[in-house]
Amino acid sequence: MAARPVKAAPSPSDHPDVRAKFVRVIAAWLATLTVFAGLTALAAPAAHADTADEENQFLALTNQLRASLGIQSLTPQGQLTSIARQWSAKMAGDGTISHNPSLPNQVTANWSQLGENVGMGGAVQAIQTAFINSPHHYENLANGAYNFVGIGVVDSNGTIFVTVDFMAAPASAGSAPAPKATAPRTTSAPRAAAPAAPRATTPRAATPAPSAPPVTAPPPPPPAPAPVGVKGSPALGQVLAELRALDA
Repeated sequence: MAARPVKAAPSPSDHPDVRAKFVRVIAAWLATLTVFAGLTALAAPAAHADTADEENQFLALTNQLRASLGIQSLTPQGQLTSIARQWSAKMAGDGTISHNPSLPNQVTANWSQLGENVGMGGAVQAIQTAFINSPHHYENLANGAYNFVGIGVVDSNGTIFVTVDFMAAPASAGSAPAPKATAPRTTSAPRAAAPAAPRATTPRAATPAPSAPPVTAPPPPPPAPAPVGVKGSPALGQVLAELRALDA
């Protein structure tokens, strides 16, 4: 019996159908990677705007509110702006908000009133709305005596930390221009979560300028004592009687 010759099996790489399937698989993988990359880009959180832009947004929203109330707009003041930015940087480092206890001593202008709002949150409008809805913060926003303001914003870990320092002072106090804002460094990538609810603390009451102590009138002198009468003695009466007898 003759042996049947064994036919060599063709290499899969040489088969045209196998090659076509391989190309289709590669194309499908590329399409999947493209879609995945697109979804990742959509899911990535949007970066915060420049801090100077966010400071300008707070200023614009505040002056819009004041214009609707018919009171004067606030003008940025250089020293106040520097103080506000330094304090916002401290709050960002602490991870929470607080008031600047040294504000009255740091301001060298001839001020008559000072006030401060501080807040944190995921967006400028959300923080500003929280300020407006808080009676004590609203008092600062709507105080017609204030004519200067310093606004400092620091973005850290996807959260905005803002300090708004208000001042009532003569027009000459605004001669110093506000310094340029520099983008602060963040310790990690911004959070992708929804904006956090803004938090705010009760602002310090406006601090009036020192006034002279009240002058009190001295107390009236005590009344003079009533005169004390002198009673006559029996011996004196006898002497008088004898003198009258001699005159008779």
